[in-house]
Amino acid sequence: MANLKPFDAINIESAEDFFYLESVLKKSKITAAVIIEDLLAFKVIQHISALGYAVPQNISVISFNNTIFSTLAHPYITNIDINIDLLAKYSLKYVIEQVNGRKSHGVKFVVPHKIIENESVITLSDNKAS
Repeated sequence: MANLKPFDAINIESAEDFFYLESVLKKSKITAAVIIEDLLAFKVIQHISALGYAVPQNISVISFNNTIFSTLAHPYITNIDINIDLLAKYSLKYVIEQVNGRKSHGVKFVVPHKIIENESVITLSDNKAS
C-alpha cells in the first residue's frame, strides 16, 4: 500500500473537533479519510473545502452506508455499501430473540458489502496537487 500509515481516529462531535482536524491536516500528509457515515462525510468535505483543500485532488474521502447524502453535492462520495437493510434485519432478529429470553453474548455475522466508487477518491499517482 505505498508505505501508507494509518492515522489515529479523530472523533468529530463538536466545533472544536473540526479545529483539531484543521491542525492535523496542516501538520500531516494525509491523503485520504474514511468517515463512519455519509452525513458526517458531507460535513467534513464542506469544512475541508472551506479550508482550501480540494476533494479528491488533495484528500480522498470514503464513507459508509451509501445513503442519499453521498450524492447531494459534488463531489459525490465514494462509499462502502454495507447492505444496511440486511444488517437491520439480522439485528432485529437477534433483539427479538433476546426479548424472548434467549441469552446471547454477542453474535458475529458477515454482511455483504461493495465499494461504490464516486467522485471523492483519486489514485495517488493521479494526485497532481502533492
